[in-house]
Amino acid sequence: MVKTTLVLTNKDATGLLPMGECITLMEEAYADLGRQFLLLYQQYLREDRVVRIVGRQGAEAYRTITPLDLQGDYDVTIDVTSDSLMRQERRAEKNSLLQIAAQVQPVFAQSGAPLNLKAFMEGALDAYDIQDKERYFLPPQVGAATAGQPGQPPGQPPPGPQQPGQGPGGITAPNLAAGPTSPSSPDTLSPEASMQRMMAQSGGVSNGGGGGTPGGFGG
Repeated sequence: MVKTTLVLTNKDATGLLPMGECITLMEEAYADLGRQFLLLYQQYLREDRVVRIVGRQGAEAYRTITPLDLQGDYDVTIDVTSDSLMRQERRAEKNSLLQIAAQVQPVFAQSGAPLNLKAFMEGALDAYDIQDKERYFLPPQVGAATAGQPGQPPGQPPPGPQQPGQGPGGITAPNLAAGPTSPSSPDTLSPEASMQRMMAQSGGVSNGGGGGTPGGFGG
């Protein structure tokens, strides 16, 4: 224990250590401490003891230890990898596998060997310790009705076909479509259209400017 402490002190004096090396030094220090406790138990334990063993996800078990069980030569190793880090690694692996399956699914479907994406999703849910996985999947009939229609709520019928002449933006009025300066607009402001209306009211050039009387004859 003293040797490991001196190593930590000397390393700390020279600078910061990488995380991996710090974890290794901590494992060595706790392992040395465990060996010291084991020697004390071998020397001074005189009666049976009941110890609690904690497993993964908080599972507990109890075991009776006798003084004879501790006699002999033992080695002590420490694993500081927590269950939280193990869960994160397992979830990252399952999520990556699910993403890969979703990306290559169209290729396998075209080749006649589609992938079972539900199995990949169930593996990801298992990594999150989810037991009731069926509530994450739609019934087969609902899933078939909404297949190929992203963004549509489940159970809603697909939209009907568009009628001829109906566009997504509606129908624009003719006078607005032509514009105020177009000669074809009823409310046009074009100079050519204004000259035509003035000539029509005055009887035209061929009628000698006879006013608005048809044929160009005066009263």
